[in-house]
Amino acid sequence: MSSSSDDEIVINRSAKRSNRSLPKNNKIEETLAKIREAKAGGTKYKPNIDVKDVYETIDEEEYQKIVNERQKNAFVVGDEGHGYWNEEEDDFLSENDLDEEKEKNIKTKKNKKVIKSGIKNYFNTVSKEKVKDNIAVKFDEDEVLKDLLKELDGDEEKNDPVVAEPQNRNPFKRHLQSPIENEKPIKTPKIVSTPIKVNSPVNQQECIVKKDVVTPVKSATVEIVADDGPKDIVMKDISLKTGNLIMDDFDESLDNSMFEEEKVNKNKSDKVLNLLETEELVEQGNLPDSEDFTEHQEEVDIVEGFTENVGINETQDENSTTITMHFVDAFEDPIKHPSDVYLFGRIQKVGGYNKSVCVKLYNIESQVFFIPRLTRVVNGNNTNVEVKMTDVYEEVKNILLKNYNIPTFKSRVVKKRLAFEDEEWNNKEIDCLEVRYNAKLSRLPTTMNGETFFKVCNTTSSALERILLECKIMGPSIIEIKNVAPVDSKVSYCNLEYTCDMEKMGNISNVENSKSIPTTTKLISFNILTELNKNNESEIVMINGVFDLTTKNNIDKTKSYLEGFTRFCFMTVPFKASIPFNWKSKCISKGIRNIECLKNEREVIIKFLEFLEKHDFDLYVGHDFAEQLSKLVTRLYKLKISQWSRISRLKRTVDIYKVGFSKASQWELTCGRLIADSRIAAMELLKAKAYDLDDLVEQLFGEKRDLEFMNGRVGENYATPDALANFINKCIKDSFYSIRIIAKLDVIPLFAQMTRIVGGIFSRTLLGGRSERNEYLLLHAFYNRNYITPDKHSKTSLRATKKENDDSDNVKKTTFSGGMVLEPLKGLYDTYVILLDFNSLYPSIIQEYNICFTTISNCRKEPEDENNLPKAPGSDKQLGILPIEISKLVECRRAVKLSLNKTKNLDDFERKKLEIKQMALKLTANSMYGCLGFNASRFCAKTLAALVTFKGREILLSTKNLVERSGFRVIYGDTDSIMINSNSHSLKEAKEIAMTVKKMVNKCYKNLEIDLDGVYKKLLLLKKKKYAGLSVNPNNENDVKRELKGLDIVRRDWSVLVKETGDTIIDLIFSKDRDDLNYEILSMLGSLKNKLNNMEIGLDKFEIFKQLTKNPTEYNDAKGQAHVSVALRLNKVGLTRYKAGDVVKYIICVDGTTNSAPQRAYHKKEFENFPKLKVDVEYYLKQQLSPVIRRLCEPIKEIDPIQIDESLGLDTTALRNKMLEKNDSIDNDDIDATFEQDFDSCKSFTFNCPNPECMVNIEIRAPIITFGNITRLSLEQCCKCDCNFIENKGYITNCLTEQLRKQIKEYCTSPYVCDDETCTYQSQRPPIKMSKHGPLCIKCENGIMKKKYSIKKLYDQQCFFRNIFDIEHAISRGLITPEIRQQLENNNNYLEYKKIYLFLLNIVKKYLNMNTYNIVDLTFIFAPSFS
Repeated sequence: MSSSSDDEIVINRSAKRSNRSLPKNNKIEETLAKIREAKAGGTKYKPNIDVKDVYETIDEEEYQKIVNERQKNAFVVGDEGHGYWNEEEDDFLSENDLDEEKEKNIKTKKNKKVIKSGIKNYFNTVSKEKVKDNIAVKFDEDEVLKDLLKELDGDEEKNDPVVAEPQNRNPFKRHLQSPIENEKPIKTPKIVSTPIKVNSPVNQQECIVKKDVVTPVKSATVEIVADDGPKDIVMKDISLKTGNLIMDDFDESLDNSMFEEEKVNKNKSDKVLNLLETEELVEQGNLPDSEDFTEHQEEVDIVEGFTENVGINETQDENSTTITMHFVDAFEDPIKHPSDVYLFGRIQKVGGYNKSVCVKLYNIESQVFFIPRLTRVVNGNNTNVEVKMTDVYEEVKNILLKNYNIPTFKSRVVKKRLAFEDEEWNNKEIDCLEVRYNAKLSRLPTTMNGETFFKVCNTTSSALERILLECKIMGPSIIEIKNVAPVDSKVSYCNLEYTCDMEKMGNISNVENSKSIPTTTKLISFNILTELNKNNESEIVMINGVFDLTTKNNIDKTKSYLEGFTRFCFMTVPFKASIPFNWKSKCISKGIRNIECLKNEREVIIKFLEFLEKHDFDLYVGHDFAEQLSKLVTRLYKLKISQWSRISRLKRTVDIYKVGFSKASQWELTCGRLIADSRIAAMELLKAKAYDLDDLVEQLFGEKRDLEFMNGRVGENYATPDALANFINKCIKDSFYSIRIIAKLDVIPLFAQMTRIVGGIFSRTLLGGRSERNEYLLLHAFYNRNYITPDKHSKTSLRATKKENDDSDNVKKTTFSGGMVLEPLKGLYDTYVILLDFNSLYPSIIQEYNICFTTISNCRKEPEDENNLPKAPGSDKQLGILPIEISKLVECRRAVKLSLNKTKNLDDFERKKLEIKQMALKLTANSMYGCLGFNASRFCAKTLAALVTFKGREILLSTKNLVERSGFRVIYGDTDSIMINSNSHSLKEAKEIAMTVKKMVNKCYKNLEIDLDGVYKKLLLLKKKKYAGLSVNPNNENDVKRELKGLDIVRRDWSVLVKETGDTIIDLIFSKDRDDLNYEILSMLGSLKNKLNNMEIGLDKFEIFKQLTKNPTEYNDAKGQAHVSVALRLNKVGLTRYKAGDVVKYIICVDGTTNSAPQRAYHKKEFENFPKLKVDVEYYLKQQLSPVIRRLCEPIKEIDPIQIDESLGLDTTALRNKMLEKNDSIDNDDIDATFEQDFDSCKSFTFNCPNPECMVNIEIRAPIITFGNITRLSLEQCCKCDCNFIENKGYITNCLTEQLRKQIKEYCTSPYVCDDETCTYQSQRPPIKMSKHGPLCIKCENGIMKKKYSIKKLYDQQCFFRNIFDIEHAISRGLITPEIRQQLENNNNYLEYKKIYLFLLNIVKKYLNMNTYNIVDLTFIFAPSFS
């Protein structure tokens, strides 16, 4: 140890140090006491000790050379490139830094008896001669070893000092970053330091510690920058102890620094605080390091595609290096490395050759805003003492240090606007305290508050968000990065790597008005095939696919032709299989030259990882890529292959199981490389019956994919050379299908354009997160307009909110209606029907009524019901952020479409680019409303979502009323559209009606616009959201095409046979006259029945499609659901890997058992392998064809449903009985327009005669009865024994009450019945799945479940009883003539009987008043008309 100065003790690193603890010094306490005494006296402690140098003092460059030499000389034989990783780092850990496992081992060793060695052993420690290895290792032939040595070569990257938590051996333990306020103060960890020589005194103005430095001092010093610019609150803060280094999981070395303590000038601090109290704080001031906060433009530039070639070089001067790169993607790990961001892209060198580049941005600080209270609050009590910014600063300073161990931070007073607040704060510009601190320190909780501030904002914002917002990075673009430093020891697999200190955000800027770069995209598509091994585990036996390294693929265009793609295959021999002779020549003959058969699965995976690193791919393409990646990751973990990170672009040594195996882990597993999943893209951009590869190939290209090979039978294809070569070729063809789908749908350029529009991350956009896209767009908008962005919702907070809602007293959750659907006027329309549609209704409503977080207060709070929704802002309010952003998207799309229509000399590429841009704008604008109602979105505002849909229903209803008042008939309406029957056979007249209605409606609104969306020559309107029509081109009457909406034949959970039969019937309905229609349909059905009985129809026609809503093992009622049973059975034998979201195909068969139909479902492959299976024709006739055909023909009066079943050869007895029951019963809950009730089906009021000797059952259905010429009251006496009932008032009252209660009980216990006449399902409980019209039938998923004994029936029964006892009502209706009334009044007891009738009538009226069906809310009916 040597002393370099009086003020500094320098400890030099040794060239190599073991991992043992340093020996303890017995005089440490005595020395520390002397140091404290010297400091108390204002002097320095100078030990007078002559110490000889133990270590050689060298500079960093020489030290790195020594380490490099060691790394070059070290190697391990047989490691295969996946287990050995020696960093050759010196270890400075102290005894306190030993982990729990080592401490346990030490304790164990202490308990053992130790045999002391003699003194001679200390001198006999000469190492033994190295044993010669008999195996000669040839470096040139061992590619794996060469690759490892290449990685070990070179210095490790120096990193900035970091403060870290101790290493934890428990892999499942989660690190909390947000300690609760007023917690016990956390100990400040130590800093392990390397020497820094101070040559000059510290400038007082440069009191902010650079980078990640933590300056230990005893208390804070506050200084004001003495210049003419704006002033900040600047702090040097407290650090009493030092701490350990973060055990970084990236392959890089850490460089540490030592910092000297600063004394506190108490008088100076008091003087500063006095200055602050005079309120000389200037808003938006500069930080002490001269970092300026620039004004941000409101417009969001939408970057164009890349078309021209430009060479980009590094620019160097004496002080810094600047690079210009094509930025493509970014990655961050906010948990382990919260202050770092990695940018990926390409740099194009002179000559057109481009290289991949990674730029590590470090030292990105956390930024939070403290919102001050108006008055101080102490222990929950308002003191009415005004809060000053100095008060906020003092409290924040104390809280950060004591509760969150944040000793150093920067702060200043800034003006910001708030959103999502109450009326007092919303959209107000206020002074708040901005604080920035080292992001590696504790994260502040979102619920934090204090005496002088009521909330802290931006606590969940990540480093990547700061980079995107403050540097205005809008997706893939050309950016310039200043002050970068090249890296020798890289943490990535990119060709070039740089680092950049981002304490100043001004280092990154967009290259404006520059020529664009067509960045080459190195693309690979691969398939991973598995087979069961001897342990019954799925192991990888083959990885094959295609790749392209040419310049034909880039972000704006994906090559879709096979020429130019190179095929590859890495394989091994599966269990119980052998490699056939001459197999390789057969593969070469089929064009597969890059093929290699390896010894085992481990070598296949390692070879594939080397392959990925060697070619430096930018883009993965696959179908259901998450499944492919899951197979690879599972085996990487099982085989303990350490170099798994080669599938990404960052070198990582963390165990792969800590990253995860789920779909959500894709981004981290492949960081730096893009993923284009053809399945995810098709689900967002395409309507299909299923999204399996074979279905998409058939729909998009009209080709049949070969399904003869399946994943679980790979070994069978090793039987012959031809079989193996054909099998590999089919697998490779599947890989290319994914590329063709991606190219067909323009996925890469479309998603790149969307990323540029919203300013997000390209890789995240490709993964399909709509909510995240909307968030980035709004984040940029909030930042540009100086609003504080809302915090993210963590999973913990979402669970807490859900639990709070579940535990609340209000068990019934608040629900809001969606779009309104008008009741359709069912039928077949032969005249022209006009379809008018509001353009982008919900985005237009947001613009029309200025609905935004900034214009409506308390928008996060859910109202109790829709009657308590806030009013739309007035016209005097400033336009909110949400309407402005939507307006910009709409206007930009309108301009692009105008350019497309007007510019005629565009080439195909430019035209395609504009079409992609307008589509990206459309998708982005239409999804903006979705973020308002999505719980996990940080911009979720249920109040705004409910207000938008409420306005939508209001607009649709008022439009219907306006049209009908003009003399036109609206036959249907749904959310944003209405259908009008023109009652004309002339297309010209129909168009004139459409223009009249359009002008009339559009006059009522500024931003809402209704337009002609279609004209139907014929329309078959079945029910809500279900119709079929012949659509006519308004400009060409002969241009006709068929449209189907919501019909069974367009749903995928019906067989192909049903779809094709339904299509034929629709064609007959639209092409034949009504007189011939019945005959044509019945004839076609008879012919179909004969074909089925003779099995003249292909097996594919019987396949039924059903999607899994969850994983097959998660279903509780698998036996009752055919698709679940099939999925479980196939997964069990390893033929498939069905999971949530997959579509299962099956056929209902006769298998010789009496099982129900769902248990007799089989896959087509199973059917072909078991000859005993036969198609259940009866099932397809009765359960598939009959229901669908009857529903299609229901509105057509000429077609009888009984005739349909007879044509199919079915028994019609049950159908006849059901139709008779329907005709006889009154089961319609709708109000009868005539208000005339038919009580024929109502039960009589009955009771037994009270005379014990009679006891005859008496039925009463009217107030009076007539026997010949005699008329009397029905409750006067018994018709058999003439017993007088006047004395039995109590008995009759009890009988009436009992029967009224019995009827209510019958309603309550009545089962639910599906209202679809083709479905017979009943249930005592209503299904959970709801629609706008009631609970959906869980069997047919088409009908609505209603009470068998409906509330209408109960109401009619009670009204019938009321009429029995209402004598005055009978007289007023003429049922009792004056003659009869005179005859009744002649009875001496008439008045007494009348009192009994009146008493019984009041009882019935009491029950009627409790029936909600008896109450009509007139405000619900007429309010929309007045609005």
